[in-house]
Amino acid sequence: MKRIFIVLHLILVGVLFSQNISGTVYELNEDSTKTPLPGVNVFWMGTTFGTTTDTDGNFELMHNESDHMLIISYVGFSPDTIHVEYGAEELELFLSGIKELDEIKVTARVKSTYISDLDVHGAQQVTKKELRKAACCTLSESFETNASVDVSYADAVTGAKQIQMLGLKGSYSQIMIENVPALRGLAAGFGLGYIPGPWMNSIQISKGTASVKNGFESITGQINIELEKADDTDKFYLDFFHTEHRKTDANMLFSEKLSESVSTSMLLHAEHFDNYFDNNGDSFTDMTGVKQFNVMNKWKYRGESPIVFHGFVSYLGENRTGGQRSVSDIVRPYSTEINTNRLVLQTKTGYLLPGEHGGSIAMINKLVTHKQEGTSGERNYNGENVSFYTNLLYDFELNPENKFSVGGSYQYDHISEEVDDLDYTINEHIPGVFAEYTSEPFSGFTAILGARADHHNTHGTFFTPRLHLKYSPEIDLTFRASAGMGYRTPGIFAENIGLLVSSRAIDLRDDSYWEKAWNAGINVLKYFYLGDREISVYLEYYRTEFVNQLVIDLDSDASSFIVSNLDGKSYSNSFLAEINFELLPRFDVNVAGRYNLVKVNTGGKLQEKPLMKAVKGLVNLSYASRLGLWLYDFTAQYNGKSRLPATIDDSDGYTPDFVIFNAQITRKFRYFEIYGGAENIGDFKQDRPIISADNPYNSRFDASNVWAPIMGRRVYAGIRFSIK
Repeated sequence: MKRIFIVLHLILVGVLFSQNISGTVYELNEDSTKTPLPGVNVFWMGTTFGTTTDTDGNFELMHNESDHMLIISYVGFSPDTIHVEYGAEELELFLSGIKELDEIKVTARVKSTYISDLDVHGAQQVTKKELRKAACCTLSESFETNASVDVSYADAVTGAKQIQMLGLKGSYSQIMIENVPALRGLAAGFGLGYIPGPWMNSIQISKGTASVKNGFESITGQINIELEKADDTDKFYLDFFHTEHRKTDANMLFSEKLSESVSTSMLLHAEHFDNYFDNNGDSFTDMTGVKQFNVMNKWKYRGESPIVFHGFVSYLGENRTGGQRSVSDIVRPYSTEINTNRLVLQTKTGYLLPGEHGGSIAMINKLVTHKQEGTSGERNYNGENVSFYTNLLYDFELNPENKFSVGGSYQYDHISEEVDDLDYTINEHIPGVFAEYTSEPFSGFTAILGARADHHNTHGTFFTPRLHLKYSPEIDLTFRASAGMGYRTPGIFAENIGLLVSSRAIDLRDDSYWEKAWNAGINVLKYFYLGDREISVYLEYYRTEFVNQLVIDLDSDASSFIVSNLDGKSYSNSFLAEINFELLPRFDVNVAGRYNLVKVNTGGKLQEKPLMKAVKGLVNLSYASRLGLWLYDFTAQYNGKSRLPATIDDSDGYTPDFVIFNAQITRKFRYFEIYGGAENIGDFKQDRPIISADNPYNSRFDASNVWAPIMGRRVYAGIRFSIK
C-alpha cells in the first residue's frame, strides 16, 4: 500500500513517457573516428515500438524484460541488430556507411530534414542543421526552407506573424513544445516570436489530425518543438545576430550536471529594435519596434529508479511599438503599442511499471498566465488568459503487435478580451477521456485507431475519432493515410490581430463560436537510386471540410468586419509534391510545388478565401565544403496570386505573383562559427500595404490586407560560440 501511495504521489507531480535505456548511434569512419548520426531508426525486434536519434545521435527507449534484440537502421547505411541485456543503461552503437540494394552500392550523408520510416504519422523531422540554413531568430523564421508551412505578416503595423498549413491559418495546427500543447489562447497573436531559434533542438511537422493523446484541437496538423535538453546540450552557447537595420538578437544557454541524476539549464534571449524607418513613404514605420526579454530554466531528473522528471519555468516580457513615425506635421499620429507578460510552468513525470507487460504511467501538468494590453490608434485592447492543463496516460501492450494507450485529461481556460466597448470572454472546463490502439497485424503495416470523449461546459459532450495507417510493401516505399475530426474554440482578436489596426467596425453576429472540421489525407514516400545518389519523391493530398467555423467576412461591407459562424460551405484542398536529391557530392537540392484550393461562403457566395496564395514553389540549394567548414544555402520561393477582398477599391481582384530569394554563408571554426546572409534579395515589396495611410482615422483605413513583404531586403550577420 505504501508503494502504491508513493507512485500516485509522483503521478500528481507531473509527466513524461518513462524510459530506462539510452545510447548514442555513430558512423564509424575509415580512420576509426566516430560521427554521431541523427535520424537513425532504433526499435525492438518484433515490435513497432521505437524512436529516432536526435541531432547529436542520442536516443531514449523503454526496455521491457521481453525485449532483447535492438535493431538500428537508416536509409543509406547497413542496418544492424544488437543483443541488449535487461538492465543495461548506456549503449554505444555503430552503423557502417554503405548499404547494398540490388547489387548497387549506395552511400549516404545525414540529412538535415527527413521523414522517419517508423513514424506512422509521417512527421517531417527538421534538425538543428536545417534550422541554421536561415536567420532562425525565432520560430516564425524557422520555415524559410520548408514547403509545407507558410509564414506571413498578419498586418502592416503590429509585426504579428502567422503560419498557414494545408491552406488554413496556423490556429488550426496544434503547436506543441516537447509534446505539450502550447501557444494557445492569447499567445496565438504573437506566439511565433516567443520561441527563440537557438533554443530549438528540432521541429517535427505532421499533417492531418494528430494523436488523440494530445487532445482534440488538431485539425490540419501538428508542429512540435523540441528544445535543447538540460542534460544534453552545450555547457555554454552564445548566439549574436544583427541586421543592417540595427535589429539585434542575443541568446545564451548554460547547462550544468549537478549530479549523476540531476541536470539543469538556463536559456536566455534578448531582442531589441527601435530604428523606425519608412522606405515605402506611407508615413508608417516598415518594421515594428520590439523589446523582448525571455528566460527559461529547465530541469531533468533521471536516476537508477524507474522515474523520469522533466520540467521548466519560463517568463517573457515584451513591448511592441509601431505606427506613424516619419511625418512631423501630423497633429494626431496613428501609433500602436502592445505590452505582454507571460509565465509558463510545465512538468512531465513518468514511472515504468514492473513486469513484462507492466507498461508505464505518465502525467503532464501545465500552468500559463498571460496578460496583454495596448492601444492601436483610438482602439484600446486588454487581454488576460489563465490556462491549466493536465493529462494522465497509461501505456501498455498485450504483445509486441498490439499496444494500448488510455488516459484522461482536463483543460481549463479563462480568456478575456476587451476592445473598446466589446467584451469577449471565454470560460472553459473540458474534462475528457481517450483510448488509442496500435496494431501491426503483419509486417510493414501499422494501424492506429484513437477516440476521445470530452465534455465542454458550454457546448456539451463531443466525440473525436481518428485513424492513422502506414504500409511499407518495400523498404524504400511507404504509404500513409489519416482521417479524423477536430474541435476548437476560436479566439476573435488574438487570432485575428488585424482587426485592431483598422477603422472598420467590428460586427459580432453571434454570442459564441465553436469550430468543428473533418480532415483526411494520403501521402506516399518513395526512394530511388541513380548510381550512388539517393532521390526521394514525396506526394500528398489533404482535404479539410468545416462543419462549424468562425468566419470573418471582408467582402460584404468595406466599413466593417462581419464576424459570424459559418453559413454555407468552407473547405480546403491541398496538394504537395517534393523531390530531394544530392546532385553532386555534398550538394543537396530540394524542389517542391504546392497547390491550395480554399473556399468559404462570404459576401453571400462560395468563393476563394481572400489573401490565400493558391500556388507556391520552392527550390532550396545547399552545399558543404569537403571538410564541412564552409556552408552555402540558397532558397527561391515562388508565390502565386491571391484574391483580394471585394471591398478593396482600385484593384483587379488579385494580387500579382512574386519571387523571394534568400541566401546565407556559414564559416565554421573550432569553437565558433560566423554566418551572414540576405533575405528578400530582390527587394520585392507590397505596393500600398495600408489603405488610406494618409488619413488613418477615417472609415477606410485598413492595415490588415498584407500579402507580400513590407520592408524589402534585409542583410544580416551573426556569430555562434559554444563550449561542449
